[in-house]
Amino acid sequence: MVVVVVVVVVVVVVVVVVEVWVKTPAEVCAQRDPKGLYKKAKEGNLPNLTGVGQEYEPPTDAELVLDGTADIAANVERLMKEIL
Repeated sequence: MVVVVVVVVVVVVVVVVVEVWVKTPAEVCAQRDPKGLYKKAKEGNLPNLTGVGQEYEPPTDAELVLDGTADIAANVERLMKEIL
């Protein structure tokens, strides 16, 4: 007696790329900076930090713009609603 078992597995992977801009003023970024990069840039030790020693160009076509000064939980909730 020969038993043949055939298992077919179909995996579908969908990748969705969404541009999200967390719009945060440079002052707030500097306050939150755990590595002290903004301080180094202000002292002249880091000349090309984006937004300090170098021009910052905000995204023009972000699908979702979050307020970087808002509550993190509120931003996560909005992100989940928009993305899922």
